[in-house]
Parts: sequence; C-alpha cells; structure tokens
Amino acid sequence: HVAVEVRGDGARGQVTIDVIDDGPGFSADMLAAGLGQVRSTKVGGSGFGLGVALAVVQASDGALIRRNGSGGGAVVSLSLPRVSTARRISGGVAAGG
Repeated sequence: HVAVEVRGDGARGQVTIDVIDDGPGFSADMLAAGLGQVRSTKVGGSGFGLGVALAVVQASDGALIRRNGSGGGAVVSLSLPRVSTARRISGGVAAGG
C-alpha cells in the first residue's frame, strides 16, 4: 500500500509531498549512497520513478529526501516551491501574469 500526504508551509513558501509505503524500506547501503543511486530493489523494478521525481525537484529548485519510516516502509519527501496564485500555467510552463 502507498499513502500520499501533502502539506504546505507558508512561512517557507513551499509544498511538501510525502509518498509513504509499507514495504521493507530503503537499505542502509541505498541511504548511504545518497540520491545518486536511484535503482529499485523490487523484482522487475527500474527505479525510474525516483529518478523522474529527482529530476522534477531539481528543475524546480526543490528538494527530495528519502528515508525509512518510523514504523517501517519507505518515505520519499518532495519539497517544491509554492507557486503564487497570481501565476498561471500556460502551455505546460509557469508564466507570470
């Protein structure tokens, strides 16, 4: 099972999305390797999703943190700058307006 939690931090001007699963979590080796290692430990998995998430947060001046949950499972937190309500999305690109 996977849960998604979203929270805003107005003081810091960001939104954080936590993706939490109930699997075995990240191995100590994977956590020690940092974000350069985005492979999957699942049979048939590629780690592609984590790589895409990392690319999105880097392109958005955000941050990605992966850790193990206190009760088990993996937690991936994506922190992204909050877009002003005065901005709009035009053709898939944020534009001032």
